[in-house]
Amino acid sequence: MSNPFLSLESLTKKFDEHLAVDALSLDVEQGDLLALLGPSGSGKTTTLRLLAGFEFPDSGRVVVEGDDLSRRPPAERKVGMVFQHYALFPHMTVAENVGFGLADLNKTDRDTRVRAVLEQVHMGELAGRPVTALSGGQQQRVAVARALAPQPRVLLLDEPLSNLDPTLRESTRTELRDSLKEIGITSVFVTHEQEEAFALGDQVAVLRNGRLEQVGPAPELYEKPASLFVATFVGRGSVIKGTLLEGDVARINDDVSWKVRTSGALTVGENVNLMVRPESIRFTDGAGLGGTVRHVRYSGARAFFSVETGAGPIEVEASVHAAGAGDTVRLEVDAVHAFPQSDE
Repeated sequence: MSNPFLSLESLTKKFDEHLAVDALSLDVEQGDLLALLGPSGSGKTTTLRLLAGFEFPDSGRVVVEGDDLSRRPPAERKVGMVFQHYALFPHMTVAENVGFGLADLNKTDRDTRVRAVLEQVHMGELAGRPVTALSGGQQQRVAVARALAPQPRVLLLDEPLSNLDPTLRESTRTELRDSLKEIGITSVFVTHEQEEAFALGDQVAVLRNGRLEQVGPAPELYEKPASLFVATFVGRGSVIKGTLLEGDVARINDDVSWKVRTSGALTVGENVNLMVRPESIRFTDGAGLGGTVRHVRYSGARAFFSVETGAGPIEVEASVHAAGAGDTVRLEVDAVHAFPQSDE
C-alpha cells in the first residue's frame, strides 16, 4: 500500500498549560480535500498553523510526500494559504495580487503563470480589475489563485466561506470544490459549519479538545457516528436515556423498547445514551412512545415537531400536516444509536 500524500503523525502542541492539539494523526491522499470540523477550541486552527509552519509542534511530524516539514519555516514548505479575511491588497488589480508572491520570476514568466492560474479559477477576464470592485465570492477566488500561483504541494484554507453572505455560500461552495478538484491540489480547510464541511470535504475530521473524534466521508459520520459527540455535532439529534438489553435492544421505559445500533463495547444491563435523528422518527397510530407536541417549526413542506415524552424531549421531522401544537402523539423509530453514558 502506498504512503499517503500528506500525513500528520501524533502532532501535539501546548500553549502554556493548554493542550491545543493532542497526539493528532491524520492522512490525506493526493488530490483529496480534508475538512477539519469542530467547535471553537477544538484545535482546528492550531492544526492548520502547524501545517503552514506558523507554529512548530512540541512532538509529532508533518510529512508531505515523505518529506518531514515539521521544523521548516513557512517559506520552505511549498504550502499555500488562503486566510479567513483573504488579505488582498486593495490598491492592486486582480493580476497584481495573484502575481505578488512570484517576485523570483521574470515578468514574462510571471505574467504567464498569473494568466494560467486565473484561468484555473475562472477569473481570467477580470485580471485587470481592482479587487475592490469584486464581489465577495470573486475575491475569494482571487485569494485562492494567489495561493496557487507559486505551485504549492498543499493548499490550506482557514474558514474559506465565513466572509460571504449566506445566500452566496451554497453556490460559492460548489465553485470552490469544482475548482480545487479540477486543479487536483491536496487541500486542508478549517470550518465550524457542518454543511460546509460536508459539501467541500472528501473526508471530514471531527476534532474535540485537540483530539480526533472520527474521520471519514460525510455519510459515514452521519450514519455511523463513533461517539455521542460526533452524533450530536454532525447533524441534528435527540438524546434520551435507556438501558441495554440482549439482542441490541434498549428499554426506554416499562412499555417501550427500541432496536439500537451500538458503538463501542456495551454490556447488557448498562445504562446508555440513545441518539435518534429527527428524520428517523415518525408519528404512528399504533403502539409507541407517547408524548405531546409542544412546538412546531415550519421548514417548507416539512416541519420540526418538538415532542415532550416521558423519556425527555424528542424532535421529529415530518409533513407540516402531521400534527399540531398540543396534540397527543405516539412515536416509532427506524434507527437509534446507543452510546455509553460515560461518552458525554
